[in-house]
Amino acid sequence: QEYKPVMSQPLDSPFAELHSLLSIITLPGGVSWNEVINTAPCWRHCYWSLFFAGIAALLQLVVYLVSGLFVRRLIGYNKYPPLPSRSRVSLSSYYLKLGQHVRYKRHIKIDCHDINRLSRTICDSKVSSPQIASWFVNCNEFHAKNRYKRVKFREYLYPITVRTLLLVFGCKSVGGQAWVYDRSRFY
Repeated sequence: QEYKPVMSQPLDSPFAELHSLLSIITLPGGVSWNEVINTAPCWRHCYWSLFFAGIAALLQLVVYLVSGLFVRRLIGYNKYPPLPSRSRVSLSSYYLKLGQHVRYKRHIKIDCHDINRLSRTICDSKVSSPQIASWFVNCNEFHAKNRYKRVKFREYLYPITVRTLLLVFGCKSVGGQAWVYDRSRFY
């Protein structure tokens, strides 16, 4: 017997547009959305679970990109570590030269640098080796805090995005129902 797709949702359903959009999609094995919502579950319907897993992965990618673009504005952290607060203003140019030399925009590999040589050559021995080592540690702690904030932001943004979509679809699905507005039908 040949399968004839029938739209299970009436045209006045809140999700008629969504069902018509999903009906356009053709997955491997010829399983249509109408077949999935109108027939008993079978193994061929698993293609749709893979499809929705792909949608979730796409949503995760969007969250990753949005967090990369807007996280500094939303959370309010700086890209560059601050200069030491206890240092004199005259030493700030040496710290900037030192920072550019070791690329302080990212995590600094302290073991890869000879701190005594950096003190002599770049800072003209006006910034001591312990001060440089302390500043490198502060820079690394600064970058670690920023990385932690970015990760936490992504961890919070994905569930918020998914729950917002679920809330919108949930409100849309019960918005026109009579039991929502009449207490006697609710019980």
